[in-house]
Amino acid sequence: MLKTPRLCLRNLQERDIPAIHAWRNDPQCFRYQRWEDTSPETVGDYVRSFANSKFLSMEEEQHYAVCGEQGIVGDLSYFYTKEDNCVTLGITIAPAWQRRGYALEILAAVIAYIVRAKKQGAKCIGCPYSDSCGKKECKKE
Repeated sequence: MLKTPRLCLRNLQERDIPAIHAWRNDPQCFRYQRWEDTSPETVGDYVRSFANSKFLSMEEEQHYAVCGEQGIVGDLSYFYTKEDNCVTLGITIAPAWQRRGYALEILAAVIAYIVRAKKQGAKCIGCPYSDSCGKKECKKE
């Protein structure tokens, strides 16, 4: 779907459930997220509900696996708001794969793709926590 020198972004698959469940229950990841239910059943429902997302489309909510040679290393959330024509991205990298620049690498590729492809003519690309942290950084076009 989307490739960088070390990573690829692809649709979620059933085989991703154990890894996603593990980091959703890891305190290092959990404290920065808004997940409420991290049970295996809920993670399975999440994977199945987004397994067929149309890549970076105008669907309101999409989720993808971030993978390296070693398999899944994280997941990316993509939200499109039609009212303000804004794309909001979120990323989780599993603790074992953090501090290697993976989040920056895949986010930069997704933003470049959005801008290059003129996806939705997005007016801004924002932080999912902009309402609560006050650090919204938009790229105006």
